[in-house]
Amino acid sequence: MWLMLQEEIDRIDALMARSAGVDTVQGVIHASAPMTMSGNVATIPVKGALLSEPSFMMDFFGERYTVYRDISTQIRDAERRGASRIDLDIDSPGGTLDGLYATMSAIKNTKTPTRAVVTGKAASAAYMLASQTREIVARDELALVGSVGVATSKYTSKSIKDVANTDSPNKRPDVATEDGIAAVRGELDDIFNVLAERIAEGRGRNTTTEKVKTEYGRGAIMTARTALSKGMIDAIGADTKPSAEVAGNSKGEVAMDIQTLKSEHPALYAQVFNLGEQAGVQNERTRVEAHITLAEASGDMDTTLAAIRSGEVLTMAIQAKHMAAGINKRSIELRAQEAPAPVDAAGAEPPAVKPEEKAVQAAQAALKNLTLDLNVRREA
Repeated sequence: MWLMLQEEIDRIDALMARSAGVDTVQGVIHASAPMTMSGNVATIPVKGALLSEPSFMMDFFGERYTVYRDISTQIRDAERRGASRIDLDIDSPGGTLDGLYATMSAIKNTKTPTRAVVTGKAASAAYMLASQTREIVARDELALVGSVGVATSKYTSKSIKDVANTDSPNKRPDVATEDGIAAVRGELDDIFNVLAERIAEGRGRNTTTEKVKTEYGRGAIMTARTALSKGMIDAIGADTKPSAEVAGNSKGEVAMDIQTLKSEHPALYAQVFNLGEQAGVQNERTRVEAHITLAEASGDMDTTLAAIRSGEVLTMAIQAKHMAAGINKRSIELRAQEAPAPVDAAGAEPPAVKPEEKAVQAAQAALKNLTLDLNVRREA
């Protein structure tokens, strides 16, 4: 079940459909971005689709997304580190229902002051997260806010007929009928009633559940200027950087940054720089060795050299190429060890395939279906 802009759902559907024809990775693996600290202010990025679990397919295509539980974890980390404020940096079309309510609770229940800063869009589930902060600020008037509601997609097929027991017809509603659509809509209304109550509580300021249902756009997306007039956000264009009072500590000290560290503590800066340089060298050595190890096993040095030169990490696509090269290499070696099978004039059956060749053929078939196995089921 989705709480996301329809255009984003359509884009992700198209992305999944492409998976069977993908040869190379188009991005790098990344899920939720890490929290950052500026003085005593913690900033938690809420970017891309909001999901309940990490998505291999989104990682494979280098798609930006955020895992709900990572937001909750980062809130606890900010509290542990003594943050005086937590900012949610939001640019998201929304996401799945699973994981949303728990994350809303984590934001609502933290004792640290919270603020949502809409830098792109805060739609659907993303707005619901923002509603639990003490203040919602939009970067400018064209930041997008809204799409408050719940939606789902149902597949219909003439070849499939779902049937439930007599007393539970709504367990498998037929969305090809008006009664089936009404049953599904009833489920969505029930879910939205709970969410609307939580949004109203989070917004406060005499906001009622009825106001959320009737005055928050009824599912529409809108500019920050319109959202401000409806009371959905609190300000536009306010300074989204931590103020000196908040960023500094209780003694009024200036927040430390890289330039301050370099100018005021050159010895410490040099030490940190050297540690980072050493770590970078070690990471690069590990990357190159991993590529070379696969090349030695598969014999595919061309793929390895190209990946090393481009700085590419050891992705699933690279491993798949080496696997294919290794299978082909082994197949050629086995065939070279055998003489052609004799065929008599009567057209006798050729000798049975040896176990080694059967293993190669099975591996080739598995590899052929590798990309099909990358498909993930969308949350339903």
